[in-house]
Amino acid sequence: DTSPVHLPGYDLTFNAPKSVSIAAFVLGDDKVVEAHDSAVKAALAYLQANAVQARQTTRGETRAVYTDNVIAALFRHDTSREQDPQLHTHAVVINATERKDGEWRAIWNIELYRQQAVATAIYRAEMARELQRCGYRIETGYDGRFGIAGFSAEQLASFSTRREQIEQILNARGEHGAAAAQRAAFASRKSKEVIDRSVLLPIWQENAHKVGIDKAEVRGQPVRFSAAENQLQAESALAWAIEHLSERQSVLERRELYKHALQKSVGTATLRDVEGAFARAVKDGRLLEAGERRFTTPELIRIERESLALLRRGQKSASPILATEAVEDKGRARGLNAGQIAAAQLILGTKDRCVGIQGYAGVGKTWSLRLAAELAKENGFTVRGFAPSAAAAQVLESDAGICAQTIHSHLLDRKSVV
Repeated sequence: DTSPVHLPGYDLTFNAPKSVSIAAFVLGDDKVVEAHDSAVKAALAYLQANAVQARQTTRGETRAVYTDNVIAALFRHDTSREQDPQLHTHAVVINATERKDGEWRAIWNIELYRQQAVATAIYRAEMARELQRCGYRIETGYDGRFGIAGFSAEQLASFSTRREQIEQILNARGEHGAAAAQRAAFASRKSKEVIDRSVLLPIWQENAHKVGIDKAEVRGQPVRFSAAENQLQAESALAWAIEHLSERQSVLERRELYKHALQKSVGTATLRDVEGAFARAVKDGRLLEAGERRFTTPELIRIERESLALLRRGQKSASPILATEAVEDKGRARGLNAGQIAAAQLILGTKDRCVGIQGYAGVGKTWSLRLAAELAKENGFTVRGFAPSAAAAQVLESDAGICAQTIHSHLLDRKSVV
């Protein structure tokens, strides 16, 4: 049977930090659960307005259109598979949405997947803010992660059986990283078992007593947030997000700006604050529209114009390094395909000072670069590589045989010489 299989829905899972789960269930604070529920709904409201699409065909052209509606059922759970306290909610999104023309269609899920990280950032920002209103101090980490302050690493580990299991598997395999952890988690997880909370709670409380959680002072006076302070924090976070993304992109996705701004300001700003800062940035010209939900800045436009002018000045202003016939012979001897040879010919045979090569991952761009670099060196040229990151520079060295460094380190070297 080759007919397409209908996907009934999507499971969007929102997980609270371990310290939050302990406060909710071991210390028995219902306010924490309420904060979690509110944060989940805030994230879903954003997804409904910004990520749910359906396909629509008009005059033979099919495109994705936003529908602004979603059907979702929320299932809040309070334990992990290992029966540790773990506050999390499964938002089961039904694979059906109503278009503006009244027609019901399946969800076109590309944007839903793209917005996952934004939804997580919204959840964490809302949760962190609300917990402080309840009197909890928070600690922030990288990419918007946070936890309730006052718990020791030992105390958190005592309720993190699953994490310990995964770390043991990774150590045994000699692996590390998020992808390896996910593989280990799926390969080793056991079936879910439902155990009544009345059975688990005494066990949790006994464990909490052993590690001193029952004496932990994690709740104090509620934090009062002022509108002016929220605005200031959101403005600062958005400015950082614009600068951060502008380092490698000339067109900025709104969702990426939201995500990075929320991650930067977790605990001090929420989506509403960032949306306000974003609207002000558009109004005063710091952000300029560049297509649907895409933006740029006056500085990026200036850089693009200068780059184009530089490219034009460099056209037909250089001598080719090597004739294309010689490159083809060498490339065929190496077993390169036609596209890889053509790329090397462009590099070595152009009369322009700047050329660009674009290729999908895995098509062998580094083989072209290696061939071009070797032939250039044989003809008396010094070949240097510059990359935006240390990892990319390392790839140039290891895969293409090009002595490389990051752009930032090169600029610093030039400053030190001056």
